[in-house]
Amino acid sequence: MSASWAEANAYRTHRCKACQQPVIFLKTKAGKNMPVDAASVPPGDSEFDHTRHKSHFTTCPAAARFRRK
Repeated sequence: MSASWAEANAYRTHRCKACQQPVIFLKTKAGKNMPVDAASVPPGDSEFDHTRHKSHFTTCPAAARFRRK
């Protein structure tokens, strides 16, 4: 991550409760929050797009604990 990226996304970057990796929550088309790997989110993106963003559910070793049923 570059310094400018980190500065631009700092206000909306959180840490995963399980693995401590940086995540950003983006809205899905259904209006729900999706945890996304922060490195896959360019500044200014606000809606999840599976072609540009990487869902944190695919990279977190503890994702099953947080998935809604």
